[in-house]
Amino acid sequence: MQRYDLRHLHENFYDRMGELIESGLKVGEVGIFLFEVGNFDSIQ
Repeated sequence: MQRYDLRHLHENFYDRMGELIESGLKVGEVGIFLFEVGNFDSIQ
């Protein structure tokens, strides 16, 4: 299990989270992502 704190990126966390999913996690491994969204316009 890996824990990634992306709160320091604020609303720019999405690209970094994708990179970590692709290269930072092993197949079958659990990843916990902490992020902060201040502007909810991009949330559908």
